[in-house]
Amino acid sequence: MKKLFLGSGLLLIFLLLILFNQKKAQREIFLSQTPVYKIALVKLPLNASANEPVEFVWNITAPDTATTPTTTIYYSPISSPSALTIKDSPSAVGYSNWLTDYLSGNFFLPDTFSATASFLKGTIFYRAYAKVGDQHLWSEEIKLTVN
Repeated sequence: MKKLFLGSGLLLIFLLLILFNQKKAQREIFLSQTPVYKIALVKLPLNASANEPVEFVWNITAPDTATTPTTTIYYSPISSPSALTIKDSPSAVGYSNWLTDYLSGNFFLPDTFSATASFLKGTIFYRAYAKVGDQHLWSEEIKLTVN
């Protein structure tokens, strides 16, 4: 009886290990097939002179077949410092202004974008943004002091 119990226990452990490894392999396959989209500021202006052009440069990492219908720099004199997720659309975030250079179109990814703008004296908070598929990509928020 002990041998039967021991044999059944070992068989159960063996089957559980197979099931565990199968689930782990399925998860790894799923993760390897899920495209990774990222946005990052490449050039981070922190200081600028009033009414002088400020250059913003940002990069979008994506598979070679991806495109974006919009990417830009959103900015405002009011900070929106919370971490933004892929579900946070621009209308849900407090930035009142944006650059228009790549606001509408069909832009192939991966790519690096750049745009310039001039500001009045004060403080500006900004982030790079892109929409890829149904995901809203946001960079970290940066503070720009305009003297």
